[in-house]
This record gives sequence, C-alpha cells and structure tokens, in this order.
Amino acid sequence: MGNLKNILERFLIDLKVSRGFSRHTIRGYQVDLLDFMTFLSSWAGCSIDELDLSHLQRGAVQSYLVWLHNKGYQPSTLNRRLSALRSFTKFLVLRRELDENPFEGVRNVKSHLPPPDYLTRSEINKVFEVLSTDTFWNLRDFLLVLFMYGHGLRVGELTGMKTGDIDVERRVLRVVGKGGKMREIPVLLETLSYFHHYLIKREQLLAKFKREHMFLWINRKGDPLTDRGVRYILRKLGQKAGLMRQLHPHTLRHTYATHLLQSGVHLRVLQELLGHARIQTTERYTHPDWSHVESVYHTAHPGAEES
Repeated sequence: MGNLKNILERFLIDLKVSRGFSRHTIRGYQVDLLDFMTFLSSWAGCSIDELDLSHLQRGAVQSYLVWLHNKGYQPSTLNRRLSALRSFTKFLVLRRELDENPFEGVRNVKSHLPPPDYLTRSEINKVFEVLSTDTFWNLRDFLLVLFMYGHGLRVGELTGMKTGDIDVERRVLRVVGKGGKMREIPVLLETLSYFHHYLIKREQLLAKFKREHMFLWINRKGDPLTDRGVRYILRKLGQKAGLMRQLHPHTLRHTYATHLLQSGVHLRVLQELLGHARIQTTERYTHPDWSHVESVYHTAHPGAEES
C-alpha cells in the first residue's frame, strides 16, 4: 500500500501543475490534509509516516467528522476541510489507487452564513458622485470602481489585469480567476472610451517614470497597483462618499451580483460571470431585499393598489 505522506506530495504537485492553483490555496490544502492525517494516525495507532491507503476507511472518516464536530468548528471550516478531503480521495480513485471513495455521500454541513454585504443603489450612486475623470489618477480610481462594480471582479483579478486583457472589437474582458480558470465578461460600452484615454495617459506616465511592464493599473510611482493599494483607495472613497461603513473590494463585487439578480439575470448566468465553480456559491446572493420585493409587488400584483 502507498504511503499517504508521499501520495499527498504528489497530490499537491498535481494541484499546481494540472489545476493551476495558487501557492496560498495549495498551502491551505496541505494544512487541512495533514490535520486529517494527524487524526488518522491517532485513530489507527501508528505514526503519520506509517499511514497507508488501507487506513482510509469509512470508519475513520466517520470518527473524524465526529471529532471535528466536537471541536466546535464553524460550518465553513468543516466544509472547507471536507472539500479538501474529497479532492484528495477523488485524486486517488481516478488513479486507481483506491477502489472506492470513503467520502462518497458525505454531505456538507448546513451553513447559516449571513448574506454578502452589498451597497444599495443609493449608496453606489453616492460613490460615483464623488468620482471624477478630470485627472489621470481620478480617472484610474473611477475605472477601478467601474471594473469591480460594473464587471464583478475580485481584487486579485483586478490587479492582475494586463493591457491586452480587453478585446475592444468583441467588447469582452478576459479574466484569469481562481485556479487559473479563464472567463470572458462583456465590457460596458461606457468603459471603453474611458479605458482608451487611460491607456494613452498610462503610457506617457510610464515613460516619465522609466518603467516597463504590462500591468494595467499603476500607482503614483509607475509600479503595478497592489491589492493593498486598491483597498486604500476604496476606503478613502467610501469616507468621501459619506458611507456609514468601510468600502471594500468584495463589497463592490457583491453589489454587482446582487443588482444583476434584482434586474432579472438568471442565477446560472451570474455563476459564469462571477467565475464560481459551484452554483451553491452563487446562491448566497439570493438573499431577500425587501425594498425590491415591495417595488415588484406594487408594480405587478393585481390587488396591490387596493391594499
């Protein structure tokens, strides 16, 4: 029987080479799987180095789930670990090192997560009211918000953008998401004219700073803008707009998703636009917005005027 620690190393290499996962994500898998192996060695009465495939039994899986539950972990943590273990055991089954998956049929723990934080239409309007395009840096900040709210980008996807990622003729944005997965998002027409002007000014500034790189967004030194830089810009914008809470990159992404659903976009279409691997992730955005519900009611219900 194969040694589990050696097989784990092969699995982690596969995550990097075949699936294009980031170093951070791979490290998360490693931590979760080693935690399971630590438990498994105690359950089997041997050291981690002595663990092999014969120890991956349904009894061990059930005992591990009970152990996790007794530890008082949050549902999100439990489900993350289950996801890592399913991926690992599926890897073993596909390579015919296991005849059956011991995690087959093990369901996720029901999570009672609050709905994603998003801005109302009034709040997002306040943000755009304090934005302008009169200088290069103001234009950059305007476009940053437009790409996050108008196209639903994660902050890492935003800062990773290159100058050639927008196909102007087809009016689509190519985005490299989690796991190196590529997706295309329709670009708002309003964005293209501002984008063209930004590119011209960007080239002039890079020449002035004597910088050469293909990253689209730059800071005041001409270097690529970082995730931290975007968060700082948004925090200042939120304060300027008079928002009663901090403005974060993920807030704009959540706002994009929520407003699209309110406008009638199908959940499966939204899943593709956001780059979610699982529809369950997108379903978090189906939270009730009672102001929207009330508006639809008064517009559509035949007896609404009488109530």
